[in-house]
Amino acid sequence: MSKFPIEAEGFALYSRSLHVFSEANRVYQFKKICEMAPYEDQLKDLGELMNSSQESCKTLFNCSCPELDEITQLVRY
Repeated sequence: MSKFPIEAEGFALYSRSLHVFSEANRVYQFKKICEMAPYEDQLKDLGELMNSSQESCKTLFNCSCPELDEITQLVRY
């Protein structure tokens, strides 16, 4: 690893792995919802999956930024 500069105190493997596995589950849930016949709360359910994806990116994977957080917050309401 000495060839690559790392600007982190650790790799946060647990939280990043948790994000990856939960994101994979969200993809399966999203696909399942899209394949269903349209129902009353379908868009709400898809939106909740997208919101949880962004929150996971922000808190578990640390791959968000203040600008993206602000945009997603504005769009939610």
